[in-house]
Amino acid sequence: MKVIVRSILDRIRFLVRTRSALWIAFVGLVLALLPYVPRWPKWASLLIGLAGLALAAWSMFWEAWVQARVSRDYRLVERNPVFQVPPKVASPTSQVIETTRGHMVHDPVVDARLSGGWTARWDPRKYELPEKLREVAPYVLDKTTSGHWNFNGLCVRLSSDLNGSSSQDVWFQPASFFDHLCSNELMRWEVAPKGESWDIRHEFFLDREDQLNSVSNSRLANIVGCSTLAITTDDKVLVVGQTTGNHSSGGLLAPSGSGSLEPKDVHDGWGLEEVVLNGAVRELVEETGLDLTQVAGSRLTMFGRWLEKGGKPEFFCITALTVDARTADVHRRATKSEEKLYVADVEWLDLAGINQHEAVATRSSLPLTAALAALDQALAAEPGLLDKLRASRNPVM
Repeated sequence: MKVIVRSILDRIRFLVRTRSALWIAFVGLVLALLPYVPRWPKWASLLIGLAGLALAAWSMFWEAWVQARVSRDYRLVERNPVFQVPPKVASPTSQVIETTRGHMVHDPVVDARLSGGWTARWDPRKYELPEKLREVAPYVLDKTTSGHWNFNGLCVRLSSDLNGSSSQDVWFQPASFFDHLCSNELMRWEVAPKGESWDIRHEFFLDREDQLNSVSNSRLANIVGCSTLAITTDDKVLVVGQTTGNHSSGGLLAPSGSGSLEPKDVHDGWGLEEVVLNGAVRELVEETGLDLTQVAGSRLTMFGRWLEKGGKPEFFCITALTVDARTADVHRRATKSEEKLYVADVEWLDLAGINQHEAVATRSSLPLTAALAALDQALAAEPGLLDKLRASRNPVM
């Protein structure tokens, strides 16, 4: 019941923020309650109460009319596959990790710079959906979350680029999960207005050359994903089986810790790697119940953009543990109730030959596939990396 109530309240708050009519209705209800304040003159109470009721009734009628019009004028059809041909990417050094479940584009030149050189900056202004997306937000939210109790958690938006010519400052700002659902997630849906042509991808996803829009030019929510692979002293990799209620990769295997960067993870002036590791290790501890004292050290290894999700930014990390898999299991805490909505089970896989493991071959999510590719890339560049991380004894959070 607690989960359902929280989900409903999150949805109401989001709709109030995106629909001005609901704000007016809220003001009307407040006015209607003011007459009950003691010592109001009777005539003032009557006028205020009538004004509040009239305002609330008018705004509710207005909102009902708008929603009826949207439902009548739009239809939402899921694209399958999302891309007939994946969009082009501007950088000549970029590579695409391609699976049957999606595409992750990354640049090895950028990946090599992730451990230093960029500073995180915080912009406190909250991201706002563009007007055209705000207009269809309630309809989109209803269609894309049907049957799921999603929470509108506060996340972090990336608003600047990471490339060879980008600034040393990487800017983040607050955004919400529902902002993501009503912007980035729309790229896998055809929003078809009746009587007019709305090419939502060319307006919000692609640039004039039909290439993937840069992050700095994108008007989508672009909330930041962060994942890490936890590896034990006996070279076991922890993977997480996700429940079918998980929005991104329901029923599939995910990295050891996988989720979204949150405002509490970002500290203005910290290094980019420090900020991302803060979020990734937090997700690892929350989802698996591992003890933070078992974390030796971590490394940020890859920055990618998930094409099927409008170029959503994704960071991938490696975390070396101080214990073997058996010891880690003995001391793991039970998964918290909220995380149980998304975590079905955890499994240890051998690092050697992990890509050929049957579970990975058949159930790997795109984030897990990308995380394993990032691991291979990092170990090829620095074969002794895991030993170096185990010796560092520098957990974050």
